[in-house]
Amino acid sequence: MIAVIYVFLHGVLVLLQATTLNVAINSNNKALLTIMLSNNFVELKGSVFKKFDKSNLFQVVSTVYQPS
Repeated sequence: MIAVIYVFLHGVLVLLQATTLNVAINSNNKALLTIMLSNNFVELKGSVFKKFDKSNLFQVVSTVYQPS
């Protein structure tokens, strides 16, 4: 029963996120879209860079951002 409730609430949350993203993309004011994208980058940066030591961080950044 707990799993069914969790799946239902998760589905509702995903639909709300999709609706918010749709409104942000289709609106004339791009402030909401900018806030959503910047929030996603902050979360991604936090989860990626937490797992590396400071000595290994330079190697990770160097391999990701190689100029072509």
